[in-house]
Amino acid sequence: MHRLPYVLIALVLLLPLTIVAQDLPVSDPSTVRGNFSVGSAPVLLEPTQNLSLRFAIDGFVGNAPVDVYTSADGIQRFCSGELDIVLTDRQINPQEVDNCVANGRNPAVFRIGTKSITVAISPSNDFIDSLSTAELQVIFRDAPRWSDIRPEWSQEIIERYGTGVTSLEVTYFAQAVFGGDSNILTTALGAQYNDDPDVALNGVAVSPNAIGIFDSGYVNENRDFVRPVIIDGVEPRFDTISSGAYPLSRPLYLYSSSAIMQEKRHVAEFINYYLQNLELEFSAVNLFPADVATQQIAINTWFAALGQSVVEPTSEAPPPTATEEIAVIDPLPEPTAIAPDSREPVLPFAADVIPLLIATRTDLEVMATEVLGIQRTPGWSGSLDINDPQLALLVRLDLELLSAVVYGDSRPESWFGAVGSTQLAIVRDIRHDLEVIADTVYTGQRPTDWVGGDPLYRCNRATQALVAVLQRTGLYSVTANSEASDYCQQVENDVSRYAELNLVGESGLVMGEGGEVLDINREAEIVTEYAVAFLTRNAEPSVGIMPVATQLTPIGRSYVTGSNMTLIEGLDYLVFVEYINTDLTGDEWERLPNIDDIEAYETYCQAIWCR
Repeated sequence: MHRLPYVLIALVLLLPLTIVAQDLPVSDPSTVRGNFSVGSAPVLLEPTQNLSLRFAIDGFVGNAPVDVYTSADGIQRFCSGELDIVLTDRQINPQEVDNCVANGRNPAVFRIGTKSITVAISPSNDFIDSLSTAELQVIFRDAPRWSDIRPEWSQEIIERYGTGVTSLEVTYFAQAVFGGDSNILTTALGAQYNDDPDVALNGVAVSPNAIGIFDSGYVNENRDFVRPVIIDGVEPRFDTISSGAYPLSRPLYLYSSSAIMQEKRHVAEFINYYLQNLELEFSAVNLFPADVATQQIAINTWFAALGQSVVEPTSEAPPPTATEEIAVIDPLPEPTAIAPDSREPVLPFAADVIPLLIATRTDLEVMATEVLGIQRTPGWSGSLDINDPQLALLVRLDLELLSAVVYGDSRPESWFGAVGSTQLAIVRDIRHDLEVIADTVYTGQRPTDWVGGDPLYRCNRATQALVAVLQRTGLYSVTANSEASDYCQQVENDVSRYAELNLVGESGLVMGEGGEVLDINREAEIVTEYAVAFLTRNAEPSVGIMPVATQLTPIGRSYVTGSNMTLIEGLDYLVFVEYINTDLTGDEWERLPNIDDIEAYETYCQAIWCR
């Protein structure tokens, strides 16, 4: 019997209760870099994937895959070291804790929310006010008539309804009421379970003798049609569900460990971001965030896991002396004071991004009306507030909701998805994926109220990037027919031919318009772990750390004495880096042309590693 570690962990998890109430630090994903792995139970998969998407769009650079597992499998993978974070629909058990501790992973638990099941009846039912858990067992097992539950009730046959037999609702109800045996539910006399919750809800709504099992959020949205039942004296309200007081509520957890969070600070930052932003994503899938008291425990656990707890002061306690230290989380610098009369409103999006974003949102709504009609799917924002820095994210999330209706769980091969990058690149990617859906929805031409955009946005990233680079020279423009079905193929062929004939000679040297050699045109790569990219030869401003093995083409170098700055180009960047970070030899670097002799160029950075 090895239960001492579990007891110790339980005590550790109670310690945050003694910590003074405090707020999490402001989360800034643009300062976060690194890789980590996340495993999620099915009920938390969608909101977790969306929050991971938000984290990337808000600036996080790294790889953070979110994979789906059962809670048992996810916990096992977390304890064995395969996952840095696991999200579950049950608490870790003592045996699993022992396994984690044996592998040096003392779990830090964050209760993040609740999944809840509501038993509902028709508003026309005039004999049921409340039920006990014991009565639920009889109702959904084998009782034929309502009078078998209570003699004074109706003599009519019980009509039982619910969502699909493999749904989370049926699974969780069976675990709460029957210890996990869902066969009791599905084999009961007259049981009707339908994968479409609307069908089951309608069955309950029209019959005073019907009773059904549904998601609590779904019942709340349909209170005009069904009435929730009080269970064991507790009404299924937001406060009773989020606190866990309602008997059919099921707590949801996020687990990591103090060691992981301290070793991989980006894991701690993602958990911080998750805790601060989960409410919107949870409500979109009918999950309930934890109540305020539980949220505070999670916040305090976060601080405690990083060794930064603050002891709660008493009313008699004096202020800390000069020798006392209170650990805090990397305080943000004080903002620079701005005189009120000099403060100007600044839109969160660049001038060239706003028209594209507005046109994309407009066309998204046009297509949503075509696919969904007047109604929108739960979680749809419909926002067009250009003052909201989250607008691009909201448009992307709405696009994903629509794509789920059109494609289900899969996506077309040409789908870009969300990739953290510059504002313009992010919105261009959204526009591209919108056009992909439009090709599916509209078999012919786009509707007359379709705003549209640059047809180049329909093409793949490589083609877009190459066209953008060549257009900067002022010598190339796209001539392909934008109305042609093979427009992107035409552009790809044309831009490739132009590059081969006009820029790359047989010797492998990049040639200027007059035939002069501009650079050695040898493919090179980054070979150091701290290659800082800059927008100017003066090493400012820095725009990111280039990963080892990043492919590049050297363009020119600074001839200023003592300078190692080299102008390099890749698929989605044109930046400066010190040549000692590349595999260029000194000889090769010396042969590069003076950047002052190269025609006007404009540095930029749109790669995933760029800030």
